[in-house]
Amino acid sequence: MVSFKDLVNELIKISSIEFDIGCLGKNTAMSKDKVVAITPEGFWEKKLGHEGYINVDITDFYPEIVYYGTEVIHVVFYLKYKLPSPIYDQLHKKEISEISYKAVPLLTMAYLFKKYYENVYIYLNINKLVPLLIRPHRFEEKEEGYEGIIAPRII
Repeated sequence: MVSFKDLVNELIKISSIEFDIGCLGKNTAMSKDKVVAITPEGFWEKKLGHEGYINVDITDFYPEIVYYGTEVIHVVFYLKYKLPSPIYDQLHKKEISEISYKAVPLLTMAYLFKKYYENVYIYLNINKLVPLLIRPHRFEEKEEGYEGIIAPRII
């Protein structure tokens, strides 16, 4: 199994994301922008469970390019997913039918889990607006590894 330190260092090297190490507990890292986290597998399940999560494939997403700013334009690449039925976003008080996740961390974590563990599973919740989970094992497998957690961007 890959060490936490090696996994985070390679994620930083490939994606250029800056992380705060240990901010969520032992063997955890959260990006400075609070969008991406690496935790031991099962970390998110203990917080929320896995009700509503379905296993999706990277090919279920389609690319989206978002431009931010007026004087200085910043380009961010996302991967968008069309939900089977709309879900209610309580924070913004609206129904949403599509959800996006930052492409670079999603693809980087999927690549690293495939490289180190030979498998990658992407779990998306179709009932609630909660983070995407990227794992090297299925929910029902009680293996020890790490999972990637990516906060959604609401469309």
